[in-house]
Amino acid sequence: MPVRRAAGSADELALLRTVVADLSADTPLRIYADWLDSKGDPRGAFLREFLTDFDARRPLPPDPTDLNPAWADILGLTIRRRMRTDYSRSHDEYVRYAAQTYTPNGFAALEPYLGDILRSPKVVISLGIGAPQPLGTFLLGTSRAGGCPDLPPGSVWPMAEDAQFGGRWPLQFLLQIDLSEVRGTLADGLLPPAGLLTLFRWLGHVFEQGLPLVWYTPPGVELTRLVPPTPYKWHDQWCGDREFPATVTHPVRLSESLDFPFPIPGIPEATEPSDDPNRPSTLKYVLLQNAIEGYTSGRKHVMCGSAEKEFCWVLPDYFEQRAYFIAGANPAPEEPYLELFELRLEEGLIWYFGDGDRLHVHVPAEPARRGDFGLAITSEL
Repeated sequence: MPVRRAAGSADELALLRTVVADLSADTPLRIYADWLDSKGDPRGAFLREFLTDFDARRPLPPDPTDLNPAWADILGLTIRRRMRTDYSRSHDEYVRYAAQTYTPNGFAALEPYLGDILRSPKVVISLGIGAPQPLGTFLLGTSRAGGCPDLPPGSVWPMAEDAQFGGRWPLQFLLQIDLSEVRGTLADGLLPPAGLLTLFRWLGHVFEQGLPLVWYTPPGVELTRLVPPTPYKWHDQWCGDREFPATVTHPVRLSESLDFPFPIPGIPEATEPSDDPNRPSTLKYVLLQNAIEGYTSGRKHVMCGSAEKEFCWVLPDYFEQRAYFIAGANPAPEEPYLELFELRLEEGLIWYFGDGDRLHVHVPAEPARRGDFGLAITSEL
């Protein structure tokens, strides 16, 4: 599936890096609009009209029919339009309830925090999971989710011992990503420019067991479709008498988009909707909720949360005055980490991740840039 990139050239990508550094800043956006005008690109006039109408609290211009959703999203146009949308007509009862303070000027309770909202997101590469298709219809090395992985000849399917129920079981193949598709995006330079990234998963802390989690196959290496062990399943106590699909796979669409943290620094903490529907945090839920599987291009630091080495992650912006240390054989505490994947519940792929249905995969940033993913760490939240 075609990758949705925001930039069409290296020059445009450089300008967009300046813009997304702070989407609340007006000057970089205007400079970018002028640059588009100089290229005869009609997006310049649309962007300028959109921003002018938003600032003046006038009705926003309609999106062009050929609008690139990745471009609109990372420029903050999507979230700005949401703030001018009348959710009172939504079919969702909670959305209508939370939007009671909507006015023609937008979500009134959130207006004072617009700068905080626009400064909070990071650009990510989102993964859109398509409908299942026969595995044999996909070329080797194609980005896809589920089925059987493409790996060098002689590769052995990773296995794990089940300490709780006993037996030796295969790791679940989650997805593979052709890294050449990331070139030309704002994530360019964070990972190797080409090659295949393959993600496996086992229930529990794979890193502590010394099991492979992320495999990197450099470009130009011969690939073959690896056949899973029989049966391709876990113990019945884990997910019932179900085998993971091995003859079908799901296409993946990569798209640049914004990912908003929750909570957003600077906005009051959440309260129950029944307590006060006018609180900014309640409306914030309506604005920022999404259910996209994605792996991010933003950096986070890893913290060791307990003596059992149960890992969890926080954005450093939340706790600027606190330092977290890495236990055991992990890298030095000062080494920045890259959040490589954040995957969410996907019934058709039998993706069930912990109580919060989230799987996070982090890797040391510098080794990952060189193609070394051996120190990947997982958390299911």
